[in-house]
Amino acid sequence: MREGIVESSIKDLWSPFSNILIIMLILAVFAQLQGEEKTAQDYYTEAMARLAGKDTVAARMFLNDALKLDPGHGPSLIERGRIHLFSGNFKAAEADFRRALFVESDEIKLQGHMGLADTYRRLPNRNFDAVAEYRRVLRSDPHNREALYALAQTGFALARTDGFRLASETLAELICLEPGYRDAYFLWREKIKDQPPDELTRVDRCIEDFLTGHPENSFWLLDLAWDHFRLEDTEKALSTLEKLKKADPSYKAAERILLQARCLLDLGDTLGFETTYHKALEEAGKKGGFTRLYLEVHPIFTPEEKERWFGLRSPAECTILFRQFWMRRDPDPTTFHNERLVAHYVRLREAERNYYQLFPHSLFQTSYDYFRLLSPSSSVAEYDPALFWNVNKALPLDQRGFLFLRHGPPNEVRRPDIDQSSNPQEVWYYGSAFFAFERPFGAGDFIFQPLFVPGEGDIKKAMETESFQDPLPPFTQDYYAADFLGPKGRLEVEFYQSAPLKVARGEEPGLVSTVALYDTTWAEIVRDTSRAKIVSAGKDTLWIGINKVTADPGSSYYAVSLNIPGRRVVQRQRMALRKYSGDQLDLSGVILGSPPDPDRPVYSRRGVELLPRPSLTFRPGEIVTVYFEIYGLKKDSEGSRSFREKVKVNVNEDRTGKMGGFLDGIKFWGRKSPKSLTLTFDRQPAETTGPVAEHFDIDTAELLPGSYRLDLEVLDDSNGNKKEVTWFFALSGKNK
Repeated sequence: MREGIVESSIKDLWSPFSNILIIMLILAVFAQLQGEEKTAQDYYTEAMARLAGKDTVAARMFLNDALKLDPGHGPSLIERGRIHLFSGNFKAAEADFRRALFVESDEIKLQGHMGLADTYRRLPNRNFDAVAEYRRVLRSDPHNREALYALAQTGFALARTDGFRLASETLAELICLEPGYRDAYFLWREKIKDQPPDELTRVDRCIEDFLTGHPENSFWLLDLAWDHFRLEDTEKALSTLEKLKKADPSYKAAERILLQARCLLDLGDTLGFETTYHKALEEAGKKGGFTRLYLEVHPIFTPEEKERWFGLRSPAECTILFRQFWMRRDPDPTTFHNERLVAHYVRLREAERNYYQLFPHSLFQTSYDYFRLLSPSSSVAEYDPALFWNVNKALPLDQRGFLFLRHGPPNEVRRPDIDQSSNPQEVWYYGSAFFAFERPFGAGDFIFQPLFVPGEGDIKKAMETESFQDPLPPFTQDYYAADFLGPKGRLEVEFYQSAPLKVARGEEPGLVSTVALYDTTWAEIVRDTSRAKIVSAGKDTLWIGINKVTADPGSSYYAVSLNIPGRRVVQRQRMALRKYSGDQLDLSGVILGSPPDPDRPVYSRRGVELLPRPSLTFRPGEIVTVYFEIYGLKKDSEGSRSFREKVKVNVNEDRTGKMGGFLDGIKFWGRKSPKSLTLTFDRQPAETTGPVAEHFDIDTAELLPGSYRLDLEVLDDSNGNKKEVTWFFALSGKNK
């Protein structure tokens, strides 16, 4: 009976529950059939699946359904706001992100601020609102990499100094978290031109720590080396360059070597600087890499050199331009030391320290229209401010800096308004000329101010020319050259140069003479160095140097020098060496000199001894010895050779006193009617083949002081062929 009672009780209890279960089951089936019981999260999940398939239309529909069920569903607000943002519906995006700020989840609020910031970045004139929102994100999450990156991009978008400063500071934060995040480190290096020292130091420390675990990025060591150099830590810069050389020797090798050269110059090692600089040029010529070399030098290019640079197509062509550029400016190309090269890099270092742009990202420096608007007197025809526009973005110097590079430190700097904060001024004086600079409104960088008053320098000319004061005072030696036929059609070229003993007294035997030949690109072909000798020439005592080189016919350059201590004794010219036919009658160059001192012979050629006189100037009464060679002389029917030689010495027809050739520009004043000479020689050389060495003496006792023309005519007796050559010499007004 008890079992019956229990069974009855269970049935009584089950009956209402079973009814409820049946009803719930029916409702669930009905809800499934009708689709009305999905939650906001379900719709959100469906939306995300559609987004994964790039179906933003369907995704937005599901998000709309989710937000109908739950208007405060944070994830749906964020995702729908993003869809609106990327589709350009900024107003709807802003509304969704703002609603997300009222969700209880801190994570959703953070995403809401981030979404608002991204929206404002895309709206005109809302960048400052974007900055505020990104900063709210970073206050809650200081290590939010995307917020840091986006904030930096917003700074760039502001396109002004404050914006770039914001970008720089923000990227520095990101670099110390993750240098490679969306190329943060590259952006900071590429776009920021005014990193302050403390920021450089901080980033460098972070990069050094990063590189210990990421050797694949060792090429960043070059950036660190430049930073150390800029921060005046030259020794650390050199040690960093050594690390780079070991880790990645091929990375920007030319630039690495160039920086090494500049470090050596900073340490006072001039020889090391020049040697290393030329290694940088050599490396760039082999593998390319002239970018930094060009950027540091082109502020002193002439307009023609700039135009030529942009037409170059290969490292070899760049090498030629650089070689010509420096050789033309070298006070003495016969020596390794190039004072102009050293002076430029000394100037560059000083300009980088003292005349750098304070605001390289300002509108004045980045907007051409604003530059023209702010530049003074832009409407005046005599001065075009575009002269300074975009001169060198990689070397952010102010306008004073570029004048400094071309002409060095001014003789005087005056600051008439130095105590006034409104418009600080500087007036730079170079001799009697001056150039005025001013900082408008007391802000920005110094700008050239054309005044158009007497004494003001020509700024256009100043920016197309350059000045250099050779540390050695010049002395112009006397010299000339003669060419002779050599083996296999090549030419033997001899140079004779001299200087009075008094300019280098007591230096024997240390004084030497040098001649160097270069091709038309100023690449050295050959050189010769010999010991100079002390000789007596009439009443004069001279240092004389004789040098011999072998060259091919054609155009070339040459330079001759005497190493007189404390003086610059060098000359250079272009010359064209003609080809000798060899089998036709021809005459060599001419040597004019004096009879040799038998106790102290100085020079001999083909057995003929004489003393060349590089000045080509003799005293009346001196014996002038003439030497030349005859080529292509033919045999007669009896197998011998003979020729007739006519010599005419006449006053130079140029009555202005110009002598032409090596003596052009020298004036001689004598009596009105100097005499002339005519000599005739019949010769029969002993040699039946080969060149004939011919020489004779001219007694000048009957000639008056003045400029003379020497005409030589050789007539081959065997066939009547004739050849002539002309030379010049002078007789001074002093007697022997």
